[in-house]
Amino acid sequence: EHMEKCMGKKFFTCDAVLDTYQRQIAVFTGYAKEIQPLSWEVADKRTYIPWAEKKYDIMVFGMPQNFHYGNGMGTNPILMLQAISANIIRHKRVMKDNCVVICSSVCNGYFHDEEFPAYRALYELFQKDYHNILPDLEKYGEYFSNNREYIDKYRFNYGYHPYHAFSMISCGHIAEMNCAAIYIVGAIEPGYAREMGMKTRATFEEALKDAAKYVGPNPNILALPKTFKVASVHLGMKDEFVES
Repeated sequence: EHMEKCMGKKFFTCDAVLDTYQRQIAVFTGYAKEIQPLSWEVADKRTYIPWAEKKYDIMVFGMPQNFHYGNGMGTNPILMLQAISANIIRHKRVMKDNCVVICSSVCNGYFHDEEFPAYRALYELFQKDYHNILPDLEKYGEYFSNNREYIDKYRFNYGYHPYHAFSMISCGHIAEMNCAAIYIVGAIEPGYAREMGMKTRATFEEALKDAAKYVGPNPNILALPKTFKVASVHLGMKDEFVES
């Protein structure tokens, strides 16, 4: 609507709704303001799934190196925590308070500095100078955003804008707010995960054994084997009405 107002004309829009495998399940055409609510109605039915009959103590999934934001999403430590938080957001409705996440990642220290130029410096800043939680870094947003090297890499060399990293730490803190513990399993360089506040174990069995101190010996486990392979849904309780 803002663009239409500024340009003084209405847009003819074609709006498609995709399913979990990126297939078109609905297509609407016309005036954007009128067709978008129709698109969201279909999209909400695909996305919000009233499914669970009980709440879960532990969420288990795997994280590849290359997904969503690019190669390094599953190994860059800031992005790793953001991806875990995103899954908390999607499935919080079916998780118990202070749940545990167990996630596999090669966690090999690959930041992919060419694509994420500001991330390594922000990660290193988090490790010192009284920065105890991720929100402590927020004050550096303008400083990073005016860094000429980062700006040039964004404008001319296909890198993410420096403020993108601050968006990711804003989301990443959600995991700490909602989880009793987060485990990374199978890390090659586990220190990167530990320095983001996550625990590390070699195997899922070891992580489950340690998690018993938070969730007891017989936890309800939500296993999500297709995480980051297909478009996610948002799980809800079976009798829950989810308002879009």
